[in-house]
Amino acid sequence: MHRTLYLPAIDCETVHGLAVTSPTRTLIDLATTCTPEVLTAALDGALRDRLTTEEFLHRRIVELRSRGRYGIPKLLAVIEGVEATRGGHSWLERRYLELIATAGLPRPDTQAIVAKRDDRLIRVDCRFPGTRLIVELLGYRYHRTELQMLHDAERINRLQFDGFMVVQFTYSQVVQKPEQVVADSLEALALTI
Repeated sequence: MHRTLYLPAIDCETVHGLAVTSPTRTLIDLATTCTPEVLTAALDGALRDRLTTEEFLHRRIVELRSRGRYGIPKLLAVIEGVEATRGGHSWLERRYLELIATAGLPRPDTQAIVAKRDDRLIRVDCRFPGTRLIVELLGYRYHRTELQMLHDAERINRLQFDGFMVVQFTYSQVVQKPEQVVADSLEALALTI
């Protein structure tokens, strides 16, 4: 016998004419089967792309929490930042957070707003609280065109004028030379405390 499950309208969307679960409900459902690492990446992506908010996610968890709904404690732990890579907006940022956590370095604030250039806020990948250290992670997607490089240079100059030490790591460095990335991060921390 075929049984059709109906979800509340709040948990459904239509994409290109297909009925799908909402991003919030998808995260709740993923929590039953995914590892914390995969769930963290999915949560950070949904928040970054403004597909959900932590407040709305918490409300749905409260409404859906019941006996037999597995994964909720894991999802709540991920939301609270138990996973070392929580807050990274890209694979590269999550990998950097993982590297420094493994090395025992302090956790930086991610996607922190630290300055203004013209009338625009300057957001950085990682800022280590209590220091002047900022770490920028240069993936190919956002740092390849002439216009992107111009914006990067203007941002870095503004940050340095404002007294920050900015250290940049490329995708290749993080992947191929992780020990050097950790060593350079530690040296930069020592110089900015």
